[in-house]
Amino acid sequence: MAVQKVTVALEPGVVRRAKAAVKGGRAKSLSALVNAALDEQLRRDELDELFDRWDAERGPPTPEDEAWAARVLDL
Repeated sequence: MAVQKVTVALEPGVVRRAKAAVKGGRAKSLSALVNAALDEQLRRDELDELFDRWDAERGPPTPEDEAWAARVLDL
């Protein structure tokens, strides 16, 4: 997989926790952790936009819709 090198500025506490995650084996590398976190956030943002468009076109979910979803998802 091709990668592109970039520079970012992070809060010291975030860097400390990220390095601890790598050291603890919860992440392959700092770059991998940042890539995964950024990718997840961007996907969530895209999903939020999709839900906003859906609500604009069809209206927000009804209480019945939410009850059905809770049942199906076992929430």
